[in-house]
Amino acid sequence: MMRPFVQFSVCLALGLVVAVLMLLGLMFGGQITLIDGLLLSGKPLAQLSLIMLPETFWRALTGLTDAAQNPALQSFLSLCAGLGQVACCWPVASFACGTGDERAYRLARGGARRASAGATDRQVIRPGAGRWASVAQNAGAG
Repeated sequence: MMRPFVQFSVCLALGLVVAVLMLLGLMFGGQITLIDGLLLSGKPLAQLSLIMLPETFWRALTGLTDAAQNPALQSFLSLCAGLGQVACCWPVASFACGTGDERAYRLARGGARRASAGATDRQVIRPGAGRWASVAQNAGAG
């Protein structure tokens, strides 16, 4: 139960690093329209957080009396939400493509394992060889 949580957390941390590096690359490349798109994608979540969380929370966090109406805070929260969405793409894609367990491997391969010419193939994971470093081994060969 704890292993998937740790894997997701590590993937999310890597996703945040990639998202920040992507933002830096966009800034150095002068791609302001893409940064605006990132801000626009995070705007609904930022507005929702400003509306749903109480004013006392925002006052204690930022020191602003009317945080929901502050454009600098709205922009910062939009950027953080947009970066969070980009960062979530990494673990979601990782878990959707499989985490290395046999069920995800079978789903990625197109369903249940098929027998081939009277012998079944068995998945053998080599320790320390990476996530997809597996070899198909004929169960009949001895």
